[in-house]
Amino acid sequence: MPVYTYTARDQRGTVSRGSLEAESNQNAVAQLREQGLWVTDLRVGGTRARPEGSGGVPARDTSVAKRIVSGVSPLDASMFYRQLATLLHSGVGIFNALEMLSQPGQMPNNRLRQVVVALAQRALQGGTLSDVMERYPWLFDSLQVRLVQAGEAGGFLPDIFRRLADYLEREHELRQDIRKKTLYPKLVLFVFLLVLPIRIPLTLAGYLGDLTWELLWVVGLGVPLWFSARLFLTSQAGQHFADQVKLAIPVTGKLVRKLAVSRFARSLAALYGAGVPINTAARMAGETSGNYTLEQAIARIVPALEKGSSLAVCLEATHFFPPIFMGMVHTGETTGNLDTMLDKAAQIYEQEATHATTQLVVTLGVVVLIGMAILVAIKVIGFYTGMLGGIVSGAAGE
Repeated sequence: MPVYTYTARDQRGTVSRGSLEAESNQNAVAQLREQGLWVTDLRVGGTRARPEGSGGVPARDTSVAKRIVSGVSPLDASMFYRQLATLLHSGVGIFNALEMLSQPGQMPNNRLRQVVVALAQRALQGGTLSDVMERYPWLFDSLQVRLVQAGEAGGFLPDIFRRLADYLEREHELRQDIRKKTLYPKLVLFVFLLVLPIRIPLTLAGYLGDLTWELLWVVGLGVPLWFSARLFLTSQAGQHFADQVKLAIPVTGKLVRKLAVSRFARSLAALYGAGVPINTAARMAGETSGNYTLEQAIARIVPALEKGSSLAVCLEATHFFPPIFMGMVHTGETTGNLDTMLDKAAQIYEQEATHATTQLVVTLGVVVLIGMAILVAIKVIGFYTGMLGGIVSGAAGE
C-alpha cells in the first residue's frame, strides 16, 4: 500500500503535515476529511514503478484541419466514456473494453474509433492511457487528460470515466441550448442577406444578378476570413486575445464571465472529488475554464494554496468571482463538502448564463430585424424620391 505525504489545515486554519498509508488518492483524501482536515497538497511518499511498455506511444497529432473542425462532438466523447465506464464496472478488462468499443458497429465516429484503437494498443502493452490521450489535443483537453492521470494513479478509472461522461453531456446540452436560442437571429440574418440585392422596381434578372455578385463576395472574401479567424482562434495567442476581448465587451462580458465560472466550478468539483489535491485541482480547473484571464488568475494563487491558504480567500483575491460563488466556496470548505457546493454553484451559473444568452439572442434578433426594415425603407424612399424628382424635372422642362 503506497504512503502519501500531505499538507492540510483544520477549520481554524492550522496547517499540519504528515503521512499516511492509503489504497488511492481518493482514499487518502477521505481519511483526512474524516479527521476534519482540509487537504491542500497530496503526494506519493515513495517512488512508484511505472507500468512496463513505455514504447508504442503515437506521435502527437497536430493536424490543422482537426484543430478547426475536430469531427468529434462532446456527445460522441461522452458516449465513449459512458460505455467504457459501464464495461469496466462490469468487470471487463481495460484492453478488452477498448477493443470492443473500437469495432465499427460500436463506434460509428471514424476519427474517435481510430483513437480508441490507439488506446487499446497502449493498454495491451501495459502503458497508461493518458500518454496516448495527450497526443490528441484536438480531442482530449487538459481536464480529460489530468482526470485520467488521477484515475490511473489512484486506481479508480471507472469513476473517472463516469464523471467525464456527465461533464461532457452537460457541455453538449449547453451548446445545443445556445444553438436553439440563436436559430431565430440566424434566420433573420439570412433573410437580411436576401433583401440586400433588391432594387426597386424589382426585376428577376436584376435581382439574380445582384444576388450572384453578393454570394461571390461572401464566398470569395468571407470564407477565407472565417478560415483564417478560426485558425487564429484555435492557437494559444488567438485564444488569449479573444478571451480578453470577450470580457471587455459590455454586453457579452458578464455572460462570458458566468460561463467561465461555471466551467471552472464543474472542473474543480470533478478533480477534487476524484482525489486530486486542491492546489493541483485548482490549476487544472483554471486551464480548462476556457478563459485565459481566469487561467492566469488561478495560476497566481496556486503557490498560496500549496502553503495551506484557504481556497475561498485565494479566489477572492483574484477579483474574478461573484460574491454568491465565494459564499458557496466558503461554505463548502467549512463543511468539508467542497465538490458538492461547487457542483451546485456551477448549476446556478449555468442557469444564469442560459438566461442571459436568451436575453442576448432575443435582443440580437430584434436589432437585425429592425436593421432589415430600415434597409427596405431606405430602398423604397430612394425609389420614390427618384421617381418624384423625374416627374418634377419633366414638368419644369415643359
